[in-house]
Amino acid sequence: MAHLQDHDGAKWDGIVSLLEYLYPSFNTALRNYPNIEDFMNLIEMAIEFNSEDYIQSTLWPDKKLADVKKAVLQMVTDYIWSMMKTCNREPVKKFVDHCLRTGDAIVTFNWDLTIENALESSGRFDFWYAPTAEILLLKPHGSVDWFLRNELPREVASRDVKKIDDSLCVYPEFTLAKYQRLKQIAPVIVPPVFQKDFGRPFFRETLR
Repeated sequence: MAHLQDHDGAKWDGIVSLLEYLYPSFNTALRNYPNIEDFMNLIEMAIEFNSEDYIQSTLWPDKKLADVKKAVLQMVTDYIWSMMKTCNREPVKKFVDHCLRTGDAIVTFNWDLTIENALESSGRFDFWYAPTAEILLLKPHGSVDWFLRNELPREVASRDVKKIDDSLCVYPEFTLAKYQRLKQIAPVIVPPVFQKDFGRPFFRETLR
């Protein structure tokens, strides 16, 4: 949230308003932010029950709730992109160098690209999200560098993305410096909520 406050005050205000509404004891000065999974679950429940049959809210209608949900996910993914430049990758690099063998599979539920970065830096293996690679990398919750192909900005050159399946692609760089507009597009991720949606064929195949 501090990162968002520095970069997009309007989105920060919207999220804070909902936090103050859902958590009466929340105070920005105290920085007593709730767990993000708990917060997003409350947003999901508010959307689900926001109807005349339940507890329809005029203060927080569906559109307003959906905007905050989107802002929270963008906030998290933007923070992940920014922190990947400075995070300590040594433990993951040691794992890649000393533990992996050709034919291994890695399962990570994280959205970040730490393991991809370590694998590429090592140069010992070819890796991909399908079993044809030397190292199979499975990400059941998606990744910050996965996008819907039909939502990519026109300026993104086809040579700079790699096809995952008929609808998904990956931008295989560890920075968005070349294509800043990718920050404005929601990556293909599964949010941390109780009703996780694995409806996309690639996710279902990964779980299978």
